[in-house]
Amino acid sequence: MHQARRDINTIRFVPDPSKEDLKALVDGVIRAQGNDFIKDLLRRKQLPIGTNKAQFSKHLKAAIDAGTVLAADIDDWLHEVEGWGNQTIYLYRLSAADARDRLWTDESLLRRRVTKAGHGGQWAANTSVAFDTALTLTGVHALDGGRLRFEWHQGITVEDRAPERDFTRDEGDETIQYRAYLLRRQRTVMRFEIRPRQRLAAAFVQVPVSSKEHDAALAAMWEVVGCVRPQGTFRPINMSTVIKKVDEDTKSGPLRTNTVRLSTPGAWIAYGAEASDAAYREVQDANEARSAVATMTRFTGRRSNLLYAASRNTDRKDRDVHVQLDGTRRRLWVRAQLTEAQAWDLLVLLTSYA
Repeated sequence: MHQARRDINTIRFVPDPSKEDLKALVDGVIRAQGNDFIKDLLRRKQLPIGTNKAQFSKHLKAAIDAGTVLAADIDDWLHEVEGWGNQTIYLYRLSAADARDRLWTDESLLRRRVTKAGHGGQWAANTSVAFDTALTLTGVHALDGGRLRFEWHQGITVEDRAPERDFTRDEGDETIQYRAYLLRRQRTVMRFEIRPRQRLAAAFVQVPVSSKEHDAALAAMWEVVGCVRPQGTFRPINMSTVIKKVDEDTKSGPLRTNTVRLSTPGAWIAYGAEASDAAYREVQDANEARSAVATMTRFTGRRSNLLYAASRNTDRKDRDVHVQLDGTRRRLWVRAQLTEAQAWDLLVLLTSYA
């Protein structure tokens, strides 16, 4: 069986994207975003919405052609939704002394360090519309409040079956069936952001942890971030402590534990709800069993699956997002799309338990 593939979505980088560039970018980004996030942009611009991604794309492209949606609108939207969620996050703490360093409020000094490291072309760069095949540093941005953000992008190819284009052909004594795929481009995003006022930093990595490219991406990230401050400045949050303390917190709040594994030298115990959308402590017997080990201080958090009520800041109900915490590797995995605000609300909340 042969498979015929055709790349239908290529794009180039330009500092000032044309309408065609924007439309191609919209195609790629829409595929990676949850429908709610696309609808929010359409509502914001008072555009027709539709019921599926094909209609969302059609309405957005028409608005780009008409000049109703501009490059600035797409830029703002991408910063808000692209690359937040569906990723592994590493969370770090800055010491009080490092957080007070004047570096964070001296934009000219930051720029000189970034430029000296060979990344001056990425300083305050326009949002990239590129689909580079390799993970590429596309921007370094000094933001309000002393925040500093590094961004990388990488284009990936996604195969969509197109059965309507399948065909068979006789070749000699054989009949060969060809299955058609449309090759579409999507982007993955990696970020490292420093928030000195909150004494926090975080690495947001969409490269899967199961791939060898994940560690390579982290190494590339630290090489760039190191031009500003050495890696040792950023101390990993103790995720084992977070796991245990979140699980022990029985007050009503935006975090609930669906499953948890606690360990002590030579043994471990686990608790969990049968339903993936429920907190196990909502079951009285399980809550009582967990309370029996609340004073066993030698137990630490190995891993947990949390339900995070991500605020929509609208009249719509908050939605539960699954978040996996890994105490051994000191990282978390957010299993759904978020906005920038939702992602950072989650990280600040988790840090409060560290």
